[in-house]
Formats: sequence, C-alpha cells, structure tokens
Amino acid sequence: MKTYRTLLLTAVACTAWLTAPMFAQTGAGVRVDIPFAFHLGQQTLPAGSYNLLASSGSAVMLIRNADGQTTLTLAMHNPPPANCSAASVVFRVYGATRFLSAVKIPNATSYSVPKSPAEREFSDWGIPTEVAVLARGR
Repeated sequence: MKTYRTLLLTAVACTAWLTAPMFAQTGAGVRVDIPFAFHLGQQTLPAGSYNLLASSGSAVMLIRNADGQTTLTLAMHNPPPANCSAASVVFRVYGATRFLSAVKIPNATSYSVPKSPAEREFSDWGIPTEVAVLARGR
C-alpha cells in the first residue's frame, strides 16, 4: 500500500512538472483574488491571489497561488457560459465551508470541478448556495 501511494504521488508530481509549460502556452485562464479559504479536493487553500489555468483539450486545471504553490485538479469542459460578460470563479457554500465549483470565462470554454468525497459529505447537509468571485483575464 505504501509503495502504491509513493508511486501515485510520484506520477502526480511528474505530471505537474511536465504539464506546467503546456499551461503557460495554451488554454484559458483567469487571475482572481479570493477573500476566503476554500476547499479543493482534500486540500484547504488559503485566501489570496490565484491564477487558474486550463489547457485546451485537457481535463486538468492548474491552480497557482501568489507564493508559487501549485495544485492540480480535474475539471470538465463546458460550453461557453451564456450571458457572461465577466470572468468569475464560482464556489459551492455549505454553511461557512466553500468548495471550488467552476471557472467561467466569457467567449471561452468554462470549466466545472466535480464534487470531492469531502464535499459529498457536506452535501448531505442540504443544498449549497453559490458564490461567484469576479476574476480578470490572464
């Protein structure tokens, strides 16, 4: 089991290292100042400035904070949002707990983040509200 975990972590690290240049060259992205801590999968990310980048044709989104720390997450491509005039990052909120839900970019593909096991536990509490934070293009 420990060997499997080490192998999995090594694969994720290699994927991040190999895909970082790809994100810098292609795809859509936004910069956003998030005023609250939020959850992404099993991680809790602090409030702060973030770059969210998605390479076209990839199901991986790169999230980098102002300190240069990078997180990868799966993201599903969606059609461009209708009636969307400004980029935004959307969070599902359960009480005081927030989970990254979607990234919407005008005139580009939008991305949604699937619910993590941690979020599914919160979803038993009821229907979440959604909060959008305005973002700016890369």
